[in-house]
Amino acid sequence: MDGEKGACVNTLMMLSKVLEFEDFWSYSLKGALTINFSFDLNIRSKYFWPVDQGEFDAAHAWVATPPFTVLDLSVNQQHYQEREEARLPNMVVSEISCDG
Repeated sequence: MDGEKGACVNTLMMLSKVLEFEDFWSYSLKGALTINFSFDLNIRSKYFWPVDQGEFDAAHAWVATPPFTVLDLSVNQQHYQEREEARLPNMVVSEISCDG
């Protein structure tokens, strides 16, 4: 990604187009995100909530493409104030669990 802060919607649109071009079925999601850090880091939890005020498209956005429920390439590129992005992964990839 180009390092632009708060560009999760743009990132998800780009990723969706790449997946479509490569013949992978996917869908886009937008919603809330809560990030809890380890207690010993002394960093407060971060919340991205959908609200009725402000100039934005979504609180946070990501892509799902089976077998993955979450493909998030922008979690560490949001607007942080305490250098939290240094403690976050470059991407989040979560698989669907088929265990009972």
